[in-house]
Amino acid sequence: MSIKNAHHPNVLTIDYVVFQRNLSANLKKQVDSNAAIEEFFDDLTKLMDDIVWFHKSLMPTLNYADSAASASQDCLIHLLLGVDSIQTKLAELMLQKLIIYESDKQLSSEIAGDVNMPRLIVNQFRWLDNIVDSKKLLDTIWEVLEALSTLDFKRELICCIPEIIDDDQHSSVAVKLGEMLLQDGELTVPLLDTMSNLQLEAGLLDEVRERVMSIVASCEMEDLPVVVKFILQSVATEKPEKALLVISELREKLDFENFVPPSSSEQTQTQPAGSRGCECLILDAIKTSACFFKVVSDAWFKVTTATIVITCRRGDGSDRNLTGAVVSPCRR
Repeated sequence: MSIKNAHHPNVLTIDYVVFQRNLSANLKKQVDSNAAIEEFFDDLTKLMDDIVWFHKSLMPTLNYADSAASASQDCLIHLLLGVDSIQTKLAELMLQKLIIYESDKQLSSEIAGDVNMPRLIVNQFRWLDNIVDSKKLLDTIWEVLEALSTLDFKRELICCIPEIIDDDQHSSVAVKLGEMLLQDGELTVPLLDTMSNLQLEAGLLDEVRERVMSIVASCEMEDLPVVVKFILQSVATEKPEKALLVISELREKLDFENFVPPSSSEQTQTQPAGSRGCECLILDAIKTSACFFKVVSDAWFKVTTATIVITCRRGDGSDRNLTGAVVSPCRR
């Protein structure tokens, strides 16, 4: 690896697999491998304290001139995370960087252009071939989430969780995310997006769905399409009787007149139009689920033909019957 100065990209002078193998072998063959790893991290930490160098290490490296591979490869930090002997320690160091950048927002100003450092940092945990100690890494993520206050930082970190946990951790993670869902409404979308990527047993899925259902009437209108989508997708593999019960409850809770507006500060003349836009997204989520999942379509059909209709209030005060809009396009 050729480490360049200033804003010039780093150059990988050998194949990335050979780079990782050689680094791992060099650290292990030392008389005191633990001391060698500590020394390596001392030097790496000093380099990472330089914001320009650190930013560059989060960007793709260039290939050496004679390489037959593509012009660029993984960034330096991602390559280092692929070395088992240093992965856990480096991952903890990277997560601590999120806290540092939140507390000192002036650091990012030293980098030219509009740079999303939290996203670049979190992206290093994606597409890793192996996670050495996913439990320890997950524990660190929970600690960092409690320490962070910036929503963007939290969103990025939450969304990467499915990519760093083992299959046997899905249930415990879902329980934790479900608790966060009830505590912080501003994280509704990333929490549901993350939970939708977890494999849950039937009993736990029911528990999670109940928690999500409990926030339907109180969540912000702009989050509601994601909430509705999650609930409907969660019943896609259920028996028709269960799907009918869930969708009946959802239908009762979908009261557009009483939903919390997108933001308390957006009390403007454009709010009704924005609300109608959210209503359209909600209906689109319902239609899409009904079209792709027969059990959902059948349940909606039964609900909407049982002389019970879903209505939403237009800005001019008139009612609009949504019975046909929900199901009929998929049942022709």
